[in-house]
Amino acid sequence: MKYYALLIVSALLFSFSADQPEENQAILYLNEMTQALDQLKTFKGEMKSKERIDGVFMHYHNQMTVAFHPKRVYIKAFNDDGSLGPEVLYREGENDNRVLVNTHGFPFININLSPTSSLLRNNRHNTILEAGGVYLSKVLKSTVNFVPVEKRDQVFSYHGEVTHRGRKCHRIIVDNPDFGYITYQAKEGETIRSIAFSRSISEYKIIESNPELDDYDSSVEGKEITIPNSFSRKNIIYVDVENGMPLYLENYDDKGLYSMYDYIWLKVNSELPSDAFDPDNPNYGF
Repeated sequence: MKYYALLIVSALLFSFSADQPEENQAILYLNEMTQALDQLKTFKGEMKSKERIDGVFMHYHNQMTVAFHPKRVYIKAFNDDGSLGPEVLYREGENDNRVLVNTHGFPFININLSPTSSLLRNNRHNTILEAGGVYLSKVLKSTVNFVPVEKRDQVFSYHGEVTHRGRKCHRIIVDNPDFGYITYQAKEGETIRSIAFSRSISEYKIIESNPELDDYDSSVEGKEITIPNSFSRKNIIYVDVENGMPLYLENYDDKGLYSMYDYIWLKVNSELPSDAFDPDNPNYGF
């Protein structure tokens, strides 16, 4: 009798287990990536990227060093011919929270700008405050939450391991057919930036979707504007198998490729020299 009872219990347990949905592998790796990004202490790397501005792709090549808590960022840009471009340094709580800039050109002096100023972020989707990937973590968490549970297996797919610049990576595709645009009534005190951050969408997409908005400083309070309902239509992401970092990312909207970010090399949570964010560092041009 005990033998038959055990068989019945085992059969019931097997039946229950078989009915449980398998966890989506792509989401599992995305969750590992967002956790790794959220736990970052330091970040150092070199990246090539391109972003679509007014229908034309702008190309960038930067080296960056980032520390968190407080946020500190040093970025050195390179021109198309390999020569040195602008250098920028941001130290949260210092220099009146402004960014120190050496353009290595006109006006031939160091200048200080707000990190969200249109002049500093000219022809770029993001500000220096988003450097380091923490905002990417926020966007991807929002993307997962945006998709209904019953549709997640259709939207999030895992495509095995690939080798990117000598590193083994998980290849993940997020294909969201429900991407689109909605009409939004801006509330009191809201700005383009606050709307973008509260909804985890692209600031530039708001500018692009509303021709009457001249720049990021345009007032939107009380206005009816068009905004995307999520960050992007499609993403292709390579996640480093060893450390969970996103090494390659393509973002698409309804018009096609929107942006691409490709890390040539990347080091995370390594000890930085004491003068890594010192404007008097002899390796810097300030």
